[in-house]
Amino acid sequence: MVLKWLDNCRIVATMNPMENDPIKAFAETQARATPEPDRRGVAKGDPIGFGPQKVKAACYMALDARTEKDIAPDVGVSEALLRKWNREPGFQGLIRQKLMEWPDFWVEWVRKNG
Repeated sequence: MVLKWLDNCRIVATMNPMENDPIKAFAETQARATPEPDRRGVAKGDPIGFGPQKVKAACYMALDARTEKDIAPDVGVSEALLRKWNREPGFQGLIRQKLMEWPDFWVEWVRKNG
């Protein structure tokens, strides 16, 4: 948190976006920790795992009350692609996984950001 003088008598606290939005911080952290899946040696049509964008999307879908239309730009995909992912059973499982991981992140985030 950074304190800034607005005028002679007022101080405003500003935070960077990662500090004041725990859901965004969670999504970004999870995405950065996820490597791109490697398709080499995997037959076409077989699952290869989830990449950073899908992980980020799953975090938002699990925790954010916004619509797919509003979430898609934050993930960097179209609304149609996010809707398609949302119908995949594997993606639904990833959403449930991120819901299970959220409480530990939240506790740590609150400790750091009060």
